[in-house]
Amino acid sequence: MPVHMLSVLDPPNSILGHLHKTFARFFWSTKEEGRSRHWASWQNLFLPKEEGALGFRSLNDVSRALFAKLWWRFRTTKSLWSNFMWNKYCKKEPPTVVHFRGGSHVWRQMLNAREEVEHEIEVAELRQGETWDDQLLDQTFNEEIAEHIRLNVHYEGSEGYWDKPYWMPTPSGKFSVSSAWQILRHRVDPNQEFKLMWIKGYKPILITTRVTSQLPCHGWYKCNTDGASKGNPGPSSLGICVRDDEGDVVYSRVVNLGVKTNVVAEANAILQGLEYCVEYNFQPLILENDSLVMKKAIEGE
Repeated sequence: MPVHMLSVLDPPNSILGHLHKTFARFFWSTKEEGRSRHWASWQNLFLPKEEGALGFRSLNDVSRALFAKLWWRFRTTKSLWSNFMWNKYCKKEPPTVVHFRGGSHVWRQMLNAREEVEHEIEVAELRQGETWDDQLLDQTFNEEIAEHIRLNVHYEGSEGYWDKPYWMPTPSGKFSVSSAWQILRHRVDPNQEFKLMWIKGYKPILITTRVTSQLPCHGWYKCNTDGASKGNPGPSSLGICVRDDEGDVVYSRVVNLGVKTNVVAEANAILQGLEYCVEYNFQPLILENDSLVMKKAIEGE
């Protein structure tokens, strides 16, 4: 996909959302047509692996990074395009403070990018006569980069040169879309365990909890019910199992309900289980069900 077009087109969110759905169907499906189960929201996969996702990139974030690139080009290069934009929108104010938000769609998006990346562009005069300004050098760069500049970078400039802007997120000072994306993207707290999961041979520490069913008290019965729907609504069924205080099954049943929703299937399972227990006097009775919705409905919440 020619993503560079996003730097000038900036499609509506509905178009980008449709593209994301296409990506999700391609990723999760094993066939060309029909629906497939999506085990995670596509929005939750737009993160690096160390943040718990798969490293995909949102087209919204990529578009913003590309407009940040246009802003960098406008601010740092002398070209026919940048001169035209400067004379059209920045006649009375420098581009870093201009407030005019009319004009073309590209200009408005460039101003939006300015608010988020302008502070990453720095112009510093690091020389004092014929030598480096050591104090400013140490303030601007980390120790390794500052030492590299002192030893390997030779000054060959003249007073007639333009000040050279630096893109601070990269060691070289050159702009990259990837570094702009890192600044503009949605992020969550990283977890090193997520990144290690992708290393061959890594064995995570799994913590499990054993869940066991408790027998009812002496003279009591327990009725376990469950209902499920494939598609919600879709083909549905229910299951009922009644045990005595010894744990022996005294009744079990499975019923095909046709096309129902999950909630309706759960409700039918509870209803039929209670009806049978009342009819055959399986009392006193404990009812167990895994539906939080039905629990709240029965308790009147």
